Amino acid sequence: MRYIFSSLFFFLSSALHATTIFTSYETYYSQLNGGIFTKALEKSTEEYSMKDEHGMCGEDDSCQDQFGVLGSKKIRLTFSLTKGIFKINGWHFSYKNAKALDDVKNSSDEVSLHEISAYVAEKNNNHPDMVCIEGYYMGSKRFRLSEVFLIINPLDSKKKIQFFHLPNLHSSCLAIQGESKNSFSYPNNNYIPQDDIDQSTGLIIKWQTITNNTVHSSGRETKLRFIEIGNPFKFSIL
Repeated sequence: MRYIFSSLFFFLSSALHATTIFTSYETYYSQLNGGIFTKALEKSTEEYSMKDEHGMCGEDDSCQDQFGVLGSKKIRLTFSLTKGIFKINGWHFSYKNAKALDDVKNSSDEVSLHEISAYVAEKNNNHPDMVCIEGYYMGSKRFRLSEVFLIINPLDSKKKIQFFHLPNLHSSCLAIQGESKNSFSYPNNNYIPQDDIDQSTGLIIKWQTITNNTVHSSGRETKLRFIEIGNPFKFSIL
């Protein structure tokens, strides 16, 4: 009898999850197991101009800071609001110099990110210290394309730092999943087209894995079904 009730509970829980309707990808990614990043750093509302040796935050630029703690060290992220550059505790980064993964393309110009959110994850037995940055480039597809940049070993020497630009279609820092030791996965998303009309019926998520700076397919796929054809912001899991 106990087995019957346990089986019934599992079936009902699975059915309920299968019919859950999501209205944001952040909500969907947050409920997955194994997420490395969970909570964004607090955003400062103050802007300032104070030129440094790299010309950042000068008279023709303004910057904002975000602060956090990574292990036993304090971390300060400084973002230019007019250029495609940022700093982490003094190390300078340019978005266009990130290693672009899969079919994502780096911006060819010094274009700044908007509505930036930053996340930090302290090293553990499965991954090193990590920082994730996400934001939008201004344009007609800004709500579909979220630029996600991942920095591994951000406080280490330049030789040990790894800097990635992840695929951007409905992406998020919240989507990055921990795998086996020193491995993590991220989604490479593509729309599922409708044969007879120029609209999409869903999204297919192909999970890619990075191990020791090498990208390979994890072999895992997830399919999402759009509740309304052509509307990617209301969906359920197939």
